Amino acid sequence: MRLAIVTARFWPLAGEPESQLLSLAEQLRLAGHEVTVVTAAWDSAWPARVLVREVAVHRIRGAPHGGIRTVRYLFNVGRWFRERKSDFDMALVAGLRYEAYVALGTLRAWGVPVVLQADLGGPRGDLAWLRSAPFGNRVLRRCRQAEQIVATSPLAETELLAAGFHRDRVTRIAPGVMLPAPRSPSSRIAARRALADVNFDLRTSPENPVVLASGRLVPTSGLKELIQAWSGMATHFPTARLWLTGDGPERERLWNLIGDLDLRSRILLPGTFFPREELLQAADLFIAPATADSPVAELAQALAQGLPCIATDLPSHRDLIEAESTGLVVNPGSPAALEKAICRLLASPAEGVRMGALARQQVSQQRSLARSVEQYLRLFEKLGR
Repeated sequence: MRLAIVTARFWPLAGEPESQLLSLAEQLRLAGHEVTVVTAAWDSAWPARVLVREVAVHRIRGAPHGGIRTVRYLFNVGRWFRERKSDFDMALVAGLRYEAYVALGTLRAWGVPVVLQADLGGPRGDLAWLRSAPFGNRVLRRCRQAEQIVATSPLAETELLAAGFHRDRVTRIAPGVMLPAPRSPSSRIAARRALADVNFDLRTSPENPVVLASGRLVPTSGLKELIQAWSGMATHFPTARLWLTGDGPERERLWNLIGDLDLRSRILLPGTFFPREELLQAADLFIAPATADSPVAELAQALAQGLPCIATDLPSHRDLIEAESTGLVVNPGSPAALEKAICRLLASPAEGVRMGALARQQVSQQRSLARSVEQYLRLFEKLGR
């Protein structure tokens, strides 16, 4: 199969959606299919063609920065596909946005099936974007013409059906997770040493508990509440450290809050790490404190690692964690609930180990990358027939 994966953002932009698409593209290529990623050139210095993990990437001149620049970029995307209309058997488009509009308008005219992928629901999701974007209604009408729409979360699936997408055209495929090597005391120590060599601030002794939260630093990340929870929790576990990895517009505000609470020796903002395997190996506990549905790949990776996890009670988290079995679930936006759950697992490591082992087993059975790739291939083959 000759497959085009269309996405506005891709490597070296290294957020969760980009990482998931790269893993999917790599596994499809390893399964014997010809995969080409078509994306935007966000920096004019980036080469137009590059190989990433042996996956061919074509960067289209321009990027959707807004206004006339977005129009020019979309025109270039359409022209690129018209010039190569016979080079592909199938297209997968990340998002129900302008790229989907262009791909559907060009490729379907030549008999190339187009599959759309809706990654998020809620205020950051595709349908919320369509309600406020210029020409959003026109884009929505064309997106309903897609052969299939893949919903990667329960909320995205619910919203698609509520927006009038036909039940038979919506397929639920959870993002797949590569199952890493199991954690061990020696791998934990080795990971901490390696991270300390990269960032001196991350230096900590093997005895100190390390709690990790990772993702975009945005208002709905729940990190403000987590920092407030740490203010009370630190009196019970004074040697514990909280690592908040990632970047985003809330970084300065969070840094100021940490200073106001006199926690700068206990809470660190070390920036973005990619890949994240060593962070997960070095940590003792993972927190997903978001107050609104957001990408869950990092939580899924932590569960696959067998790391004890605490998550807020959101549909996307509930899809991954069974409360009191594979992790703890707390009310979103509650520093007191976070503090109580963190203290519980740090005080009872055996309980965390039990939950982590069950979570790893569940991910290997239900959320593995191999299973996800198999579901995509079955969908593509059905459409191809």
